[in-house]
Amino acid sequence: MLTHLNVDQVRTVMRLSARAEAAGDRLVNRATQVDLADGGTLASARDEQVQANADLTEALRESELTGPVQTLDAMIARMSREACRELYAIALIGRGDYAARQWDDALAEAESRSDDTQPRALADMESLSAFLAKGLYQLGLT
Repeated sequence: MLTHLNVDQVRTVMRLSARAEAAGDRLVNRATQVDLADGGTLASARDEQVQANADLTEALRESELTGPVQTLDAMIARMSREACRELYAIALIGRGDYAARQWDDALAEAESRSDDTQPRALADMESLSAFLAKGLYQLGLT
């Protein structure tokens, strides 16, 4: 099944992704605290957070909390195209787009993505760590 990627590499991406997500959460919490301190309401802060989430990863790359995101980006960027495709297919299965028995279909979807955008799509995927963990489990690779 996995020919260009091993389970340990997937677990490393999971750990890095979890750290990047935690850093993103800290950034959002800081932004919300600032909004509330400036007289905003929790409802307005939530509305603004919805808009901010679209740009969160990019903002995180520019903040002092960039270490985990840059490390995740660098690891994925160093992977071969084939390894990125396998990683993306695992995430698709973990996200519920495909069942484990549809590995070939998930891999075909991953292969249909542009080689230039796939590493960024992986690094920016919300809940990547959880999707990879679930995908590994569903594929019987844990």
